[in-house]
Parts: sequence; C-alpha cells; structure tokens
Amino acid sequence: MPDSTGASTRPLEPAEIASLRPRLIALVRKVSPRWLADQAEDIVQNAIVSVLEHLRAAGGDSAVSSSYLMRAAHNAAVDEIRRRFRRPEIAPEVDMDIHELRSNAPGPGEEAQAREIDRALRACLAAVARPRRAAVTLFLLGYSVAETQQLSGWSRKRAEHLTYRGLAAVRQCLSQKGIQP
Repeated sequence: MPDSTGASTRPLEPAEIASLRPRLIALVRKVSPRWLADQAEDIVQNAIVSVLEHLRAAGGDSAVSSSYLMRAAHNAAVDEIRRRFRRPEIAPEVDMDIHELRSNAPGPGEEAQAREIDRALRACLAAVARPRRAAVTLFLLGYSVAETQQLSGWSRKRAEHLTYRGLAAVRQCLSQKGIQP
C-alpha cells in the first residue's frame, strides 16, 4: 500500500525485527561506555525504533546494512549520553524580587566597613594593658573564662576581672572612635 510519499509500505514481520535485535545488542555494547551498561536495553530499543523508521521511510523493501546498524547504535548511545548530562532548565520566577537574588557575600561597602572596624579594634586592643589584652583576645577568639583561666594560669576571679574590665575598656575606646556595637 503506498503512503503519502508514494513509497509502498509493508508491515515488517516480527521475525525480521527479532533478527535485528541480537545484532543491535552487540553493537550497543560495543559503542556504549561501561557506565551506561544499566541503560543498554533502552539504547537498543531506541536503535531498533530508528532502524524501523528508516525501513518504513524506505518502503520496507530495503535491507539494512551493518554500517547503518552501527550508526543507529552509535546515535542511540550518544542520545542517551546527552539525555543524562542535559541540565534541566530552571524557569525564572515571575514574582521573584531583585532582593531575593542578592548574594550573601559582602559587598565592597561592607568589606570597607569591616576593615575599618578591624583597624579600630586592633588599635583599641593595643591601648589596653597587656594582661587585659590577653584575656580579651582569648574571649574574642571564643574561649570561655574557665578556658582563659586554664590557659593563663590565673585564678578564676582574676580571669573574669581581666576579661570583663578589658572588654569594657575596648568598648569605651571603640565608642570614642564612633563605632557602636
């Protein structure tokens, strides 16, 4: 029976389709990478569909060459690789506000302000007496009063006294420089 292109089409016999399958399985195994072994059956099915479409377009009367089968197996494997590595497209949110797109990284103004605070803090620490400076530095590094006591060898009361008096002196110095907590 002729189709719209004028070529006659005849349905392929199941035996003809079945004879293609073992050849395509071998070719798919040959051209596919090992990490695609779990998808070999799907690749073979896609290759068979490609060959059947070729036969239908040719009117079903042509024989399929080994080189065409190799090309069909190769193309099916490449299509599967592309499908696996295709990045999903993320549709932009219509309601997304520009502020939601903001990065958490500090901007240039915030970095400049942080450098200014760092310089002021270092200057204020340098002005504090040495034992208080050590206690405050340990506190700013995250050590507790008990840990400061252990590290310095001071009594608990002395470690508390030096830490809190030192922090008060640093706060006062920073406030005189115009930096408020």
